[in-house]
Amino acid sequence: AVAARPPVGTPLRERWRTPAVAGLAVVVVALLPLFPVPYSPTNVATTPAGYVQAIQSLHLSSNATVLIVPVPNGGVTRPMRWYAVHALPRHMIGGDFIDAAAKGRSSRSGRAAETVLGLYLDALWVKARNPGPPPAQAQVRAQMAAWKPAGIVADAPPSTPIGRYLLQIFGPPTGRYGRFLTWLTGPSGMPLHAPSGG
Repeated sequence: AVAARPPVGTPLRERWRTPAVAGLAVVVVALLPLFPVPYSPTNVATTPAGYVQAIQSLHLSSNATVLIVPVPNGGVTRPMRWYAVHALPRHMIGGDFIDAAAKGRSSRSGRAAETVLGLYLDALWVKARNPGPPPAQAQVRAQMAAWKPAGIVADAPPSTPIGRYLLQIFGPPTGRYGRFLTWLTGPSGMPLHAPSGG
């Protein structure tokens, strides 16, 4: 049976009530989520005072890798946002991106920072109520040797938990710029004046 068409001259309001129009409306509503909505531009988080000066003060080569604290990953994105504004440093430890060639959880790439040390530093930076036990000094040294940063730039005022911890494991900073502490590192990845040598 074919649905009857409303007679010519039927008011538009009544034509909308026909099964064909109702079916078309259901199809349109069902298909709408399949069409991508363009991203709307948003402002990037404000960069804390001293960020650029801290990185530049280390006088590193343009291809040098820098450890930024907090250590960027999919859950702590501020350093990646600061990079988006200033393009500094050119190479940093950590990050996050979606790898289209991978499937499932492995599609989230850039997990170099998700280590015992990186996660502990981030927990201190976000002021987690219970950041867990600090990594042993041997773990810190092994991780810094694996990362091999040429320098460290930390959003870590000395009076904060992250600032106190970094001063304890890395020793006196090379410099301080606004909220940021900096350290130059040696071949071991540890700061040159770190307790027990760099």
